[in-house]
Amino acid sequence: MRLSLPFLKMLLVSIILMSSAWLPDTAQAFTIYFTQSGYSGPVWLQIQDPNYASTSTNFVASYGSGTSISFDDGNGGKNLMSAPVKLTDIGPGGLTVTYSNSAVFFIFYDDPTNNSRTAAPAHLVSTQRFQPFEVTMTGNSGDQGNLTAINYFTAPLSIRSYSVNPKTTPSAPVLQQTGWGTATARKIGARMAALTNSNPSAVIKNAAGRVVRYIGPSNYNGANPWPSFVPYLKSIYAAGQSTHIKRSNGFGFPQQGAYMFGADMQATADKDGNLTVTGDLTYSTPGSSTLHSWSGATVTFSVANVDDYNNAIYGQVQTSAVSLTGSAWTSFENYTKNTLKNSDLPHNVTDNPSLYDLGAYNVTVAMIIGEITTGILGGFYNSNYMVNGTPLKNMTSNSWWSIVPMVGFSTIQPGNTYYNTYANVVYEESNNTVYGVPYSDRFGSGPLVNTVQLGQNSVNYWTVGIGAPLGVNSPTVAPEAMLLLGN
Repeated sequence: MRLSLPFLKMLLVSIILMSSAWLPDTAQAFTIYFTQSGYSGPVWLQIQDPNYASTSTNFVASYGSGTSISFDDGNGGKNLMSAPVKLTDIGPGGLTVTYSNSAVFFIFYDDPTNNSRTAAPAHLVSTQRFQPFEVTMTGNSGDQGNLTAINYFTAPLSIRSYSVNPKTTPSAPVLQQTGWGTATARKIGARMAALTNSNPSAVIKNAAGRVVRYIGPSNYNGANPWPSFVPYLKSIYAAGQSTHIKRSNGFGFPQQGAYMFGADMQATADKDGNLTVTGDLTYSTPGSSTLHSWSGATVTFSVANVDDYNNAIYGQVQTSAVSLTGSAWTSFENYTKNTLKNSDLPHNVTDNPSLYDLGAYNVTVAMIIGEITTGILGGFYNSNYMVNGTPLKNMTSNSWWSIVPMVGFSTIQPGNTYYNTYANVVYEESNNTVYGVPYSDRFGSGPLVNTVQLGQNSVNYWTVGIGAPLGVNSPTVAPEAMLLLGN
């Protein structure tokens, strides 16, 4: 996962462009308490408002006696990042959030006061220690937050939700919880270091030479220090296994409803590890269940440049290793370009856009690449793990994501490193509750924690546990204190 928001990514792989922003009932609010049971050092909170340039209200929260979280730039405008505030200043009363449109909360272990507020912290270069989580609270009963950015790791965090105030009623039942449990940064970091043979390009260090962040494998454009997928694809070839890639997703179109674009293809590997996926592109029109198809689509993952090959899989993106060939792609592209909001009027990107203008072609390409690579990242191809009497390798790809509970990567491929081993560390050390891959967030039992309502229960409180980060070096701070949220 790159820094794109998980909610946006889930939107792109489901119903696209079919929602609109709205302001909630101002009576709705919930409180976030911060507990430093796992770390007693100074901690700052800074919030990113992805919609800060909008004229609408995107984030409202206050603490203490009504001090507001401020995005003001001093010139009548707003910054992307709020002014940072120490958790000790927020205090035991917590932060009361009355509206949050997919804001990202950054927990800083180093003072961010002098950082630029016009850009989010850069995890690929910054030597400051920080870890994020996300909060959406618009008043919708389905609003949720989550632990984000498993594409890098600095410190363990946890979230628990309640209806009853856990401060005044310690026995209040927990509604939902997610996080790293009792895993320390040192333990998590040691596992990640082992996967890369302590390759220096897998980490960011501070001036003292201490590791402050592990960089996940989805971030790399050049040499990738994480394990290669070539041996996995060679093993698929040796087994003679073919994998059925099948997926169909909705794409919203103004005033016309949902079009469904997807794939029905077979994936096979060759002796060198190249992957070739061939078959049909599928679609249906709004209000119709009839499935149409364009035949003659091929997606190829080439090992000619091994770094591009591995980065395409880890990042779930179309690098130079990925090529799209066959007449079906041209037919699909032309269809999206020729389908207008109003077919009786001339094409206009602003007033009468085409499906192509709205991203139907590019999003579908990304979705199909995501479908193909998710199975590789998870180790599903050529897996003998049985679900209801059928091995995973013989199931269509879309049926994988309905497995409940989703089993661990290492269970699917026992004894092999045939999956995203970095994500496997996250998966295991967080008790199967954190996102597993960057584009298709499908692994794990669910990192989402509701912010408004869970079933018949009103969500009124969160408790966010702050664990000790990597690179702790202070005689006044117990290094690697375990994060035991709520204990």
